[in-house]
Amino acid sequence: VDYPGTSANCTSGDSLQTCISNQPDGGYINVVTNNVVVVGTIFISSGLTLTAGVGYHPIFEDTTVTIEVPADKTVTLRGFEFQKAVLVDATVTSGSTINIMNNNWTNPNLSSGEQEGIRVESTATTGNTATINIRSNNIIGENNDTAYGLVDVYNNGLGLLKANIYDNHLTINDTNASLREGIYLFNGSAAGLMQAQIVANEIRGSASKIKLVQSVATNSMNIGIVSNLLTGVIDKNTVIDASSDNRGIFSQIAAGGFKGTIGNNTIDGKVGNGGSAGIGFDFSSHTTPVSGGNNSLLILNNIVVNTAKGYDGPTTGGLTSVTSTGNNLFFNHGTITGLTLVASDVNAPPEFIEEGVNYGLKETSIAIDKSSTFATSLAYAVSYLSGYPQIDADGLRRYKGPATDVGAYEWGDRHIFTQAVNPTSQSFPVNDGILDADANAFPLTTQMWNYPFISSTAAYNDHPIGVYRSGGKWRIFNEDVVVMPNNAKFHVFHPYGEAADGANNLQVYTNPAGVTDSGFDMSNIPSDSSKIVIAKNYWTGVYNTASLEVGYGNDNKWYVRNVDGSDMPDNAKVMTYYQDESRNAFRHIVNADNTSTHITTIDHPLLNNNPCVIPTVTQATSWFFGPLFGQNPSNIGVYYSTSSSRWKIFNQDLVSILTGLGAPVFNVLVDPQQVYTCNDIIFKHGFE
Repeated sequence: VDYPGTSANCTSGDSLQTCISNQPDGGYINVVTNNVVVVGTIFISSGLTLTAGVGYHPIFEDTTVTIEVPADKTVTLRGFEFQKAVLVDATVTSGSTINIMNNNWTNPNLSSGEQEGIRVESTATTGNTATINIRSNNIIGENNDTAYGLVDVYNNGLGLLKANIYDNHLTINDTNASLREGIYLFNGSAAGLMQAQIVANEIRGSASKIKLVQSVATNSMNIGIVSNLLTGVIDKNTVIDASSDNRGIFSQIAAGGFKGTIGNNTIDGKVGNGGSAGIGFDFSSHTTPVSGGNNSLLILNNIVVNTAKGYDGPTTGGLTSVTSTGNNLFFNHGTITGLTLVASDVNAPPEFIEEGVNYGLKETSIAIDKSSTFATSLAYAVSYLSGYPQIDADGLRRYKGPATDVGAYEWGDRHIFTQAVNPTSQSFPVNDGILDADANAFPLTTQMWNYPFISSTAAYNDHPIGVYRSGGKWRIFNEDVVVMPNNAKFHVFHPYGEAADGANNLQVYTNPAGVTDSGFDMSNIPSDSSKIVIAKNYWTGVYNTASLEVGYGNDNKWYVRNVDGSDMPDNAKVMTYYQDESRNAFRHIVNADNTSTHITTIDHPLLNNNPCVIPTVTQATSWFFGPLFGQNPSNIGVYYSTSSSRWKIFNQDLVSILTGLGAPVFNVLVDPQQVYTCNDIIFKHGFE
């Protein structure tokens, strides 16, 4: 049902709480308003999806959201704006799952005793499992001594708790954050088992960024902490002042079994006015005895800078003298106690693009392509690390080039703006030296209209486009060989790597002979409908006079085909890119509220009010009753609306976009690194 709505169990005069209480297990409430919908409390006790409507930002204000997920049921809370003190306080039990996704905490203004953030407790019984998915949330918080962390997870049952904490932004904006953690995991009850994946989060300003607590001898904790940024720096002007409490990862595992993998994180201990303090890895209280070999710690491929102690380990107990698994980069790190470094560990500057602000790597960084053991995705396909999203802290693909980079971010992707100037044929050269030097490049091109936002120079190009290489240059061309219009504009995403990269995220496919308008499957893309797939025409001698769309078939395969339903020529080639879904790789879903005539508006925090970030877009199919190809048989482009401060996708032929059943969706990729180049919106030379 929609809220506000007109259905029998959710009428226009009902409160949101009434609509929730009236929904049966498996119910779905779509909140379609930008107003404040809750102040005070709200309670969910049935299997329910409560989500913001596409393009809407319903507001909870000063609210405690209490959720009790019944056994074997699922509750999803997605897409809301939480203002002031909003706490999501949930309990999961045997067989139940909670999904807390894509919510945005803003405007914290806490009074004494108020809390905000997420707190989830498991009471699963022996032999049963409860699952927690906390994904793609943005929480801006304040220090408050009535809660441990912005994200608190407690296992107080006797069963298995699986906690998946992915792709979140957590920021404590109070400069005295000594009492607040970023992520706090507590494994408390006897015989309880916790498996946690903490992946691709950015945690800024809190005291201990990640804290692990376990004190019962019969407990066991398996933890993967991978690709996170953990820093005391909030922004250019704000660094936390809690020197003694500033820790990257703080373990208080005093008893029980423990297996931990800590890899590819970036930890900056900077505090105060830029001094070095705090501890990168604080395992000084981690005295878990070895029990049946159930005690191990792998530390590899991390960057640790600006700390008083890089690693502080116990002098007695199960984790005495941990040996590094290699390829860690320590710099300005202070003492290292209890960790034996190996030859591949180095003491060198990591060369951040802007230390304290942009922790991406410069092109000259020693950390690029230096990770070992986890050089390919296959290394994570075992045990409690399996299934985690293979993304870096920017939400983009983790595997680029011959090996992953040390630290939380992968270097190498570039963005190029180019336009045709008085062309005389169907093609023109991109004229980018770095791109031209890369014969194995995957230049994924999206048409634009008014960039850089001067409509008098805007040009429509209602033609299918492709790329090809000739004379040592990459060129953009109209596949139907019509002369390229003057001032036709294009954004070129130049991803680092080639088809031989670790996870085959980049791949050229050739249309096999005999395949008609049904399209053909892309066999190297995993059987997972949540992947974000980009596909573009690539000419090596065969023209394809149509634009492309992708879709996930009922046979659990990804397909590509022509948007107009025409047969793709035999041996036509397609360049593809795919990655796991994240905050910055997502689907834009067309509906009547975000679409008017031939234009649909993207609503995304990195794109809104930001002309500096140009999206890469591919048309995809609706998933109602399987893929519905051919619902929008038009060539598309993007433009930035200065009046609405939004990026928009449009049909070049000005034909209206379908908004009903079978409406198209669009796969969108946004690179956060573009935000840092706002003073140079043209990106003529890309960025590091």
